[in-house]
Amino acid sequence: MLKHQQKGRRAICGILTCIEKSNNRQSITSSSQLNGNGYLNSSVRTITGMAVYKTEQYGSDAHTESRETTLVASVNSQQPRVSRVANAIKVDGQMESSITTIRLELFKQEDCRAEFTCEVIAVDAEGRELVRTSHLLQQPSSPVLDTAGEEGWTPAVAMHLVNLVQDLSTNMELMRNTLEDYRNRLSGVDDRVVAFQKDVTSSILNLEKGVSDNSRILENRLQDKMERLEDKFSHVEDRTTYNYVQLLNKINEKHFI
Repeated sequence: MLKHQQKGRRAICGILTCIEKSNNRQSITSSSQLNGNGYLNSSVRTITGMAVYKTEQYGSDAHTESRETTLVASVNSQQPRVSRVANAIKVDGQMESSITTIRLELFKQEDCRAEFTCEVIAVDAEGRELVRTSHLLQQPSSPVLDTAGEEGWTPAVAMHLVNLVQDLSTNMELMRNTLEDYRNRLSGVDDRVVAFQKDVTSSILNLEKGVSDNSRILENRLQDKMERLEDKFSHVEDRTTYNYVQLLNKINEKHFI
């Protein structure tokens, strides 16, 4: 059973008490039965442990939201009593043969707004281990809330399955966030690949233009040199022809003399 109370003292913003009574008498029922919720309706014979957990939520949206659950206090057969002050929470707990109690005094407003869970582990009359959980989401202006009777006893195996489902849901959310992060990174890679392709295409076009311009310049130079050579060859040819004609004329003149 969880109770939340507002006290007049300014230093304490709330008190949280988890109480469970055990029944050491022999159960008059021969067997346990499942109720409509799938829980076992069974008499609690012995309490073997009690723990209080605090769950805090971080983040403001579905992509960044995360929940962190921490153990605040616990009592069991190895440690039947606890009394301490830590992290601005005063803890008093004891486990006796007939009743088990954990009492928390909360001093920080964020603790008074946090969600607390009381978990009780017990053994029924037939020796089966059962787990019972009660939740209290505290609000600064909330009236006294009592969750006793809202949740039944759950077989330990079923509670383990519930925890596995919760862990799986958390892991799926983490995987979803990781995939979204990879998708964003790949989108950035695609943009860089497109930009690289544009740079390569531009570089190739510039290179082709440069090669074309250089080829055209070289071709013009070769053409100019060939034209000059042709002019020189034509000049030499004309000169040779002239000299040959002059030589023939001189020979003819000598012959007639």
